[in-house]
Amino acid sequence: MSTATDVREQVVELAREFAREKIEPFAAEWDRTSHFPRDVIDELGKLGFLGMCTPEEYDGMGLDTVTYLMVMEEISAADAALAVSIGIHNAIPTTMLVKHGTPEQRERWLKPMARGELLAGFALSEAEAGSDAASLRSQAIKDGKHWVLNGAKAWATNAGKADLMMIMVRTDKPDARRGAKGISTFIVPTDTKGYKAARPEDKMGLRASNTAGIELNDLRLPAAHMLGDEGMGFVYAMEGLDAGRLGIGAQGVAIGDGDVGHDAGHSALRGVWLHARFPRRETLSGCEGYRDL
Repeated sequence: MSTATDVREQVVELAREFAREKIEPFAAEWDRTSHFPRDVIDELGKLGFLGMCTPEEYDGMGLDTVTYLMVMEEISAADAALAVSIGIHNAIPTTMLVKHGTPEQRERWLKPMARGELLAGFALSEAEAGSDAASLRSQAIKDGKHWVLNGAKAWATNAGKADLMMIMVRTDKPDARRGAKGISTFIVPTDTKGYKAARPEDKMGLRASNTAGIELNDLRLPAAHMLGDEGMGFVYAMEGLDAGRLGIGAQGVAIGDGDVGHDAGHSALRGVWLHARFPRRETLSGCEGYRDL
């Protein structure tokens, strides 16, 4: 019988081998051309890596947090941009559906997400609501058994490539704003009429991760597409972001490790050691310290 440690080692080793063979050799070109490698993400999905944080009862791997972060570190070491795209999928929309989705929503969206059949993204911020995300202005208005969404979102991960987006908009009335308590979350299939992703942002880095704005033009959704309770969307978004930040931490450790290895090789090639003030052993121990966090 496999122990939890055995499973962890097997999953992490599978991720490491895939990253070295299918991601790392192509990462520089993807970044140079801003290419989003959906085919590679689909392969990861078939192996279960789009369902890492999803319980087994919903067709996921049900990994513990440490194993999940170890996998994220392996993928980030090969390409941090691709890690962002799958990390958002695994952490934010998945967390929101696991915690607050109805049985019908989990059956319809969470299970296909975990099986790698759907790629999900997340849209909270707006051009004038970044750090103060609770001041967002996009609006949903109730129309019988439907909601009609209008507005514009900014800097949304996977916006132009996802099959499904978790989108936060206001459901309070313009003449009776309730701040963060007036925001709700909607599950939005990206093939819905009225959904339009803008041109991807021209970023300084992580260029293979799709980051774009979204236009919502009279986008009509059945009431069943609202996630959880009306007015709780901002709370759900913060819960998802808390989970997402763990993956970003693992990404940072992987990037730091890569920098140390690159600098060491460059220094050895030149016959000098560039870290005069910070010896390599201290740099490496620092990376281990961040990993322990």
